[in-house]
Amino acid sequence: MPKWHKQPHYVEVWIEKQALADAVQSFLKDKQVVIVVNKGYAGWSFLYKNCNRLKKIKMQGKIPHILYFGDFDPSGADMDRHLSVALSTFRLSSVDINRIAITPKQIQTYNLPTIPSDKETLIKLDKDTRKSKFISKYGNLYAVELDALLAIAPDEFEKLLVQSIDQYFDKTIYEQNLKQYSSNEMQKIIKTKIKNLDF
Repeated sequence: MPKWHKQPHYVEVWIEKQALADAVQSFLKDKQVVIVVNKGYAGWSFLYKNCNRLKKIKMQGKIPHILYFGDFDPSGADMDRHLSVALSTFRLSSVDINRIAITPKQIQTYNLPTIPSDKETLIKLDKDTRKSKFISKYGNLYAVELDALLAIAPDEFEKLLVQSIDQYFDKTIYEQNLKQYSSNEMQKIIKTKIKNLDF
């Protein structure tokens, strides 16, 4: 049975790192959510395509939520704003964007490394046009990669990921669906949902 059938909410996980997509997928193997790898400041064609999919979801009467996982640095911290602007441009301003990781609180709680160790990252940070806003808001210039949370606290990473999705999932609706539909009806629902997916 499709887990999100008749659910009022619809959830997607957006992740900045292609390298972490497999790990995220393994944690969410039974959650049946779309995972989108946005690789930082994604192009407008990429955003347009994803917005069209979210528009279709909204047209079905569902409430879409984007759960965002990304680095915390001048550009990474600006990503929430960038995605909000992109969604608004494509008339999807009502879609909820939640940064799940990395956050300043997680950096402190899990003692995540905040000083880039390689010269290349330091140069890149120093050239970032968003560094002044970042410094005025967070005190100094630093970068924390999403990979750090997975490496240092893998169980907490998985817990954050799963709980951020589960908060929108109504188990009662799912159990009612299981009772209501026959195997043949479930197969038809699955085929329809697969046909309507747009990547």
